[in-house]
Amino acid sequence: MLCSLLMVLSGFVLVVRVASARAPRGLAAAAIIGSVCLLFAAASGAGFAAYHEDLDSMLMASFFAVGVLAYLVGPYLTARISD
Repeated sequence: MLCSLLMVLSGFVLVVRVASARAPRGLAAAAIIGSVCLLFAAASGAGFAAYHEDLDSMLMASFFAVGVLAYLVGPYLTARISD
């Protein structure tokens, strides 16, 4: 529970830092998508821990994968655009 809370908080801190630094749109979009996906992954994980439904486990894994992918692709696209 603590780990998911820290991931969600650090994701939203990243969104605030990207917005205040006037970063390129690709990086801002990746930060927002990653943060929202991690928020949904944490919510699905809490639902899985409480109700033991298979759907919650699948949603948790899927949202986490999309969030990590967004965090990986965002800087790559930003580097390509700036070249």
